[in-house]
Amino acid sequence: MSSLMEMYRNPRYRGVLEDYNRSSTEINRSCGDSVTLYLRVNSQGIVEELQFAGEGCSLSQSSAELACRLARGLTCAQVVSLSQSFIRFLLAEPDQPVESNLPQEFSYYNDLRRYPMRQKCALMAWEILENLCVAQG
Repeated sequence: MSSLMEMYRNPRYRGVLEDYNRSSTEINRSCGDSVTLYLRVNSQGIVEELQFAGEGCSLSQSSAELACRLARGLTCAQVVSLSQSFIRFLLAEPDQPVESNLPQEFSYYNDLRRYPMRQKCALMAWEILENLCVAQG
């Protein structure tokens, strides 16, 4: 995986997951982007599989792809922590240092830290993912 645009153009996790047991949709009312996440979480709280569907800009769709790539196989607690890390990263001031232990792929969104009006696009999937893991254990 080489960039945000690569994830947007060649998603591996786009589609509707069969036999999902959690899903949610969010729509960015300011631009019309939409993201739906489909998760299959086992009885131990591990995200076994997930996929996304949606339409919109490269930011919203690549971010959904990244969330799926990084969350697969994690416990819900780990997913919540990862999601919160992405949200803190993206909402930090542009010149503020970032946590050193973040996934390398977060850096694809580094320039977005300078454009608050576009951050909602990249945050949608992460907020959905966190809510799905928190709400149902």
